[in-house]
Amino acid sequence: MSNETDYERVIPRLVATTPRGGVYLGVGPEQNFTYIAALQPRVAFIVDTCRQGMLQHLMYKALFEISNSRVAFVSRLLSRPVPADLGRSVGVDSLFRAFAAVPASA
Repeated sequence: MSNETDYERVIPRLVATTPRGGVYLGVGPEQNFTYIAALQPRVAFIVDTCRQGMLQHLMYKALFEISNSRVAFVSRLLSRPVPADLGRSVGVDSLFRAFAAVPASA
């Protein structure tokens, strides 16, 4: 949903200057998840006036809640079964390459 392509550029400075375990307050689209993952706050609030953004956040929240691993999350997000030889500790690049080879579920 975002048209921003440069938002990750600030992450190194944010991580260096922001203590972990605080509160994150964000507005707007999905870059918040990237910032939250990098900053690791104790609690996060995302304010968005766009209904589609709210629905997207709720979908991600639900997928995070019902998935017990990164592999399970990607499986549900992409509607693809987990590849048979994929372990729980696989790296991100290998994870998405493995799922790209699996056809989507109807």
